[in-house]
Amino acid sequence: MTKVVVASLCLAACTEPLGHVERIEGPRVLAARAETDADPERATPRPGEPARVRWLVADPDGTTPRGSLFDVCVVEAGAAAVPVCATPPFASNTSSPTATEPELRFTVPNAATLGQATRLALLGVVCAGGEATRAGDRYACAGATDTTRVSFDVLIGADAFENRNPDLSGTTWTLDGRAWGAGACGGDAPSVVAGGSHAVAIDLGAAARETINDGREELLVAHFVTGGELARPYSAVAPTEPPRVQLGWDAPSADADGAREVRLYAVVRDGRGGVSWDMRRVCVTR
Repeated sequence: MTKVVVASLCLAACTEPLGHVERIEGPRVLAARAETDADPERATPRPGEPARVRWLVADPDGTTPRGSLFDVCVVEAGAAAVPVCATPPFASNTSSPTATEPELRFTVPNAATLGQATRLALLGVVCAGGEATRAGDRYACAGATDTTRVSFDVLIGADAFENRNPDLSGTTWTLDGRAWGAGACGGDAPSVVAGGSHAVAIDLGAAARETINDGREELLVAHFVTGGELARPYSAVAPTEPPRVQLGWDAPSADADGAREVRLYAVVRDGRGGVSWDMRRVCVTR
């Protein structure tokens, strides 16, 4: 299967069928995040600064290796939502299949090279179970079970514009009103009985959003799950609302051996180029 994900524009994967975008039923690219080397929480690297883009990739069992190939280029000034490279890529990276998080490291060109450009475009492909390749000027996969072509905009920082990724260091989760830590199934993760209905609450914390000229940021939260059903695929947190998300989750059936680990992801976007994510595990038993 081949999919296209424009990570800077989508709250969830753009090409997933409507109605169940929250389900992770196969390999999925969920989000991308820009970080500067000097301050990983800053999403807007300035001219001449080293930076990287990290990709959040998930699959139902969490073990699928993926190859990746990424390029980054300067976007033509005045280009529309879909980026057009003004010059050839100035940095690239190809990785063999691995279960680690895909990323591309680069140094933002200097101000003279950037000219009037205000953003960079990271373009590439993520290959579940296969090698990333080039086919002429196109990205492709060899031997992969799933091909996802990706695009992500990196906004260039300046004196008049700087943005930070949502700070989720103070985020807490609860499941049915009980504290929900980051442990694994078989460890500190909570256990629930298959088929039951449960209440999930995510308190993002006061540091998750910045105060800007016209008030606090609005946060957009996409939720994903590897098993069962979530009440909805996303939540909006208005500037005047507490930074808290509440939703229902119906647990799936258990595996034949009597237990199943399910992961829930929360991807938080601030609408200004900042992205962060968090994840919890729960053990579903018979």
